[in-house]
Amino acid sequence: MAPMSKVKLFDISCNRLTHIPDITTAFPALQKFVAPSNEIVTMTRSMAGNVYLNNNRMTRLPDLSNVRDRIYILTMSGNNISDIPDGTFPLLPVCSYLDLSRNGLTKFPDLSNVTNLEYLYLSSNKIGSIPHLPQMTSLLTLELNDNNLTELPDLTNLSSRLSHLELKDNEIYDFPEDFLVKMTRLRTLTLGRRSSDHPTTCISPVHLSGRKFENITLDELRPQSVDQQRVYSKLSRPWHCPLSVETLTSCRSHIECGILCRKQPNCLMFHYHSNTCLVTNIEGPLDQEDFPQYSDWYIVKS
Repeated sequence: MAPMSKVKLFDISCNRLTHIPDITTAFPALQKFVAPSNEIVTMTRSMAGNVYLNNNRMTRLPDLSNVRDRIYILTMSGNNISDIPDGTFPLLPVCSYLDLSRNGLTKFPDLSNVTNLEYLYLSSNKIGSIPHLPQMTSLLTLELNDNNLTELPDLTNLSSRLSHLELKDNEIYDFPEDFLVKMTRLRTLTLGRRSSDHPTTCISPVHLSGRKFENITLDELRPQSVDQQRVYSKLSRPWHCPLSVETLTSCRSHIECGILCRKQPNCLMFHYHSNTCLVTNIEGPLDQEDFPQYSDWYIVKS
């Protein structure tokens, strides 16, 4: 095949291809290789700087050595990659976006050579822990929803830039009191669970300990002391954080915030003022009988 020196995009998505040969010689200027929704099992070498291989049948990463200086995006979600041996990733100095979600990964991949990564997606795997990540100081977004995590990771070394962290649908039950203090740039944090398989039970305050949240009345949610009072105003740059009731006490100790509860189609806001709890929505105050059953609490940081 004669070289096609001007071809920059090669799209073969939504076919039934099982193998992609090495065509780098034929397309020397290729910048974007798009091949999602095929049946690709093997790929000799990566074709371009931006590679889209999601929803295939690959069990390992392609050889990236030939594009190490010009691969910016690699998406391989929805494949069958259960293990990525340490050292698999070559030095990728310009790669900023990596999506390995919806695979079968059982451990956090070794990304020590991907030093300028900004967006990392690892949701819907089987990852049980997150190692120390000293080399990933450029990271802005980290998504690890639907894994096997049991505790919040220590991400202090990422605190200078990390602004979006998603950890919902894991097995996390402990919320370190100083976590939000350390993560100074964080604007979005999700820790919720699907309410159908994770009924929320209160740990604190004491008078609600052990009670299911959906059975608690509005009157019981009123602050029990002056110390719990907060006046929330001038909310800007919303920071949404699904939290169960047991985490609210530690959050209140260092965040001046409004507390939102989500229930479609309305969003509700709790205002603590003058030792009372008022619940309002876009249509006005809610009566006691309108008090809904919530699955998530949302914090809005001012």
